[in-house]
Amino acid sequence: MAPAFKGNAWVKGAADAEVSDTILKGREGAAKKYKQYAIGMPKQKLNDDEAKAIVATLKSMAQ
Repeated sequence: MAPAFKGNAWVKGAADAEVSDTILKGREGAAKKYKQYAIGMPKQKLNDDEAKAIVATLKSMAQ
């Protein structure tokens, strides 16, 4: 489980670089933003263009 993207204030308001960094580095343990979800977010192995494309998609979904 994970928080919804639609209307997500963090995705909408965070800088693209911050969202990309979160995708690439993940969030586990104490770094988790949403503590109510048992599973952390694993880091992803993506190149810069792939990360930028995902950020753009997430930002459009958050509107």
